[in-house]
Amino acid sequence: MNSCKIGMVVALLVGLSRAAPVEQLGSNKVGNTFPDHVGIDVSHPGTDLTSPGDLLTLPSARYVFVAFFQTTCVPCLAEITQLAQGRARLHEKGIEVLLVGVQEDPSDLRKLIKTRGWDFPVIADRFDGEYSHQCGIITKAADGNEIRRIPSAALLCKGKNGDLVLEAAWQGEEPDIVQHILTAAK
Repeated sequence: MNSCKIGMVVALLVGLSRAAPVEQLGSNKVGNTFPDHVGIDVSHPGTDLTSPGDLLTLPSARYVFVAFFQTTCVPCLAEITQLAQGRARLHEKGIEVLLVGVQEDPSDLRKLIKTRGWDFPVIADRFDGEYSHQCGIITKAADGNEIRRIPSAALLCKGKNGDLVLEAAWQGEEPDIVQHILTAAK
């Protein structure tokens, strides 16, 4: 195989691992309502519950960016690091961040939050992954096995009826997630 063909194969493989905006997460299409979910806020002791809808009630919030992750997902953790570094830029545009630990134990999430120094709200999507199933992050394959599409993310805004609306969505690793969020937030 000549070097040109090898380069094309490498470029194709690298391109497949990168996130691209998608038109839907599961059955949730961009422009349509998106499920809200109240989860146990593991990041702020004393705070009982948090949901994307709760964050949109904050006076400065125009959008909420929901990032679905697992503690063992290296690309997920890299994106969250980017979000932490770009937090001031996101806040300038009225974008709040909510992290959703997919099928994670709350105590594992608390340890990770403490180790990484995150100050985002983080909810545990229980072991059954109810919210992740509703959002199309976890689906069933034909053989019955679960497929987890992580990292995945949704940019949500408040619709005319007060419902959450899916403004933009991403699946896969994104090397510059903050810029993509800022671009998608109109």
